[in-house]
Amino acid sequence: MNMNPTAVQNAILRLLYTHHSLTTPQLWQALYPDRPKKYTERELTKMSARCWIKADTTSRPYVWILLRGGADVLGVQHGSHFYRRSPDTEIAYRGAILALERQLIAAGWEFLAPQRYGPAHRKPPTTRQAGMLMEALEARETLLIQQIAGDPIHPDRAHLAARRDRLASGALRQLVPPSANDYVIYHPTNPAVVAVIIPHPPKAGRAFWLQKPASGASTTTHPARPGRVPLYSRLVEFIPICAAIPNPAEFSTPLKDAIKTAGFSTWELGKISTYLAKIGSTAAISRLRL
Repeated sequence: MNMNPTAVQNAILRLLYTHHSLTTPQLWQALYPDRPKKYTERELTKMSARCWIKADTTSRPYVWILLRGGADVLGVQHGSHFYRRSPDTEIAYRGAILALERQLIAAGWEFLAPQRYGPAHRKPPTTRQAGMLMEALEARETLLIQQIAGDPIHPDRAHLAARRDRLASGALRQLVPPSANDYVIYHPTNPAVVAVIIPHPPKAGRAFWLQKPASGASTTTHPARPGRVPLYSRLVEFIPICAAIPNPAEFSTPLKDAIKTAGFSTWELGKISTYLAKIGSTAAISRLRL
């Protein structure tokens, strides 16, 4: 019997590796919503028989987790945490994340998703998301320089040489946090049109958004990571950054106000397509604030 996974089975394994625990409907909607749900259910049954995945049959709908056999098929490390079913709130959040990705694809955007880093997958000095944001800033500045150079009466004409020097020096790249690991969305036909989307995780509080960076004098072995607001404080002037909220009723007004005051947009996660239409229509180079 052929024990190599099909393309469908490989996609299911990767989703469970990334999201830990997912329900049958979530897997179905993420992969093959245009086919009957029984199609996905049959694949899950086959994979369970091969001890690649396992269902929590006490839940309705079933919740699936990745087993060591499935991790071996993927060639990834399998930790003990995979055997623990995620809480219902976390599973619902993962479903919302998958819905976000479907909205992005349907609206014609492409994206770099957050990555899971650990001993087997070390975080690089500069993440892919950070690299893309750096390239977008430089692409925007290049286009603006071309506009200014071609317009003898452009109001920023006197600063043309300074802009060229800034671009050549790589100074724009310093605006981007090299550790950025949130959703970076972009238009494949225009490298200058990008945005950052940060879903609000379950049980995340003020620290997730507002935690100040550790001071240089800190002696803590593992200093607290900065919240998203200070992390992107220099970039938010130039790149749209959105706090995507799964359940607005659970998001306090003072926290929302603090995030908006910092220059972030706040949108309901399930209605992110409205936000995409807005930034897609207002990302004209002439309106950029570089």
